Parts: sequence; structure tokens; C-alpha cells
Amino acid sequence: MRQDSISWQATANNRVAGALWLVEEGGLSAELSQAVWCGFRRPRGNLVAQSLAAHGSDPLAATLVGRRVSRIAVHPARQREGIGQQLIACACMQAAQCDYLSVSFGYTPELWRFWQRCGFVLVRMGNHREASSGCYTAMALLPLSDAGKRLAQQEHRRLRRDADILTQWNGEAIPLAALDEQALNDEDWRELVGFAFAHRPATDIVRLPASFTAIQRIAITGAERAAGGKSQRCRTVRPATHFRP
Repeated sequence: MRQDSISWQATANNRVAGALWLVEEGGLSAELSQAVWCGFRRPRGNLVAQSLAAHGSDPLAATLVGRRVSRIAVHPARQREGIGQQLIACACMQAAQCDYLSVSFGYTPELWRFWQRCGFVLVRMGNHREASSGCYTAMALLPLSDAGKRLAQQEHRRLRRDADILTQWNGEAIPLAALDEQALNDEDWRELVGFAFAHRPATDIVRLPASFTAIQRIAITGAERAAGGKSQRCRTVRPATHFRP
């Protein structure tokens, strides 16, 4: 597993003004990445890379190489001077062999504005509040390669497509414009295959299964067909028991 770390410091007048710590992730074999997507494997480490495969739409997402921002801090007296953004920019310039930088953080509007200014794209929002922070976990990517750009665009679009369903589920507005595209597509069918024949969904009732939004869309499609093609919307229904493959 790739778990090497890299650190950066910003100094002013021979004093540390800020620091950045990154952890290398991804680079999994295609076989292992697909096993993570199916729910058969959960190797240690690779927080964001594994999440992209386990909860995202691309079974090969974890084969891409990334660096995750583990910690970033700026001295209180030097905040709002762009030091954090400069640290991220330096990290990008020194990541020529990487497909993306990533970050996982407890979502607040203020924190998200910072990551947006750094160039990150939101790709995932958690569906339950973390006990430690009381916030939903957000994940974002800053693409560095063509493959990284495709992955970021794909997962961002997926999040926009799922936004209304996820908001109904957890009551938290997702900070992006929702896409009103509920017709089933190839991605949904792949999710449903993973639900039916692999271990794709989570079995913990408080966690939203990766396949749930696809299941919701197939329910919407069925209701519309039963109504003779009239446009209708089904309300999101919370499961009464554990999801099981």
C-alpha cells in the first residue's frame, strides 16, 4: 500500500507560518481496485482512493495515483494571506507523477470555500454526521492529469445527479447545483449489478449504500411507467432493515 508522506513548510522571517502534510495513495492493481468496488476487499490505508472505488462509479478509480492532504495549518497571525493556497500550489507543482490531490474533511461552508479557492472539485458527501466533528464528511479532488480530470468530472457529475436524493436522505443541502437526470444509465445498471451479485451496498443501516441512489432511480422509472409515462417523483424511502446483497 502506498503510504509515504510528504511535508511542506511556509516560512517568513525564519519562522514557520504554515505547514502541509500529504500522504501518497492509490496506485492499486486493477484487480484489487475492482475487488474494492465490489466490496470484497478493504485493504488498510488509501482513505480517499478506496472511497472513490468503494462508493464511486469507476471500478478502476483506485488505480490512479493521488496525494491526500492529511493536515494543513497556518499560524493564526498569518491567516487570510493566501499562505494555505500557496502551499497547495507548491504541492501541485511537485506532483508531476500524480493524477490528483485529494482531501477529506468535515464539511462546513467556510472550509469548503477554502478548498474551492485552491481548485478542488467536490466529489463525495457523507450521509451521516461524524461523532468527532458533528459534520458530514466531504471529499474533493484537485485533478493534475487527464485521467484525474476525467475522474473528478465523472464523480462530480455523479454527486450532482444524486444530490436531491442524498439531501432527502440526510436533510443536509449539498453545495452544488443538482442535475435533474433521473433516467437510468449505464452507471446505474452497473451499480445494480454490484448490488445484486457482489457486496456493493454497505450493510450498516445508518450508512447509505453506494447502490441506493440507483435503486431509487429504478423505483422512479417504474412508477413513471406504471403511470403511463406521466412525470412523477417518488419520495426517498428509508430502509426498515439492513441492506443485504
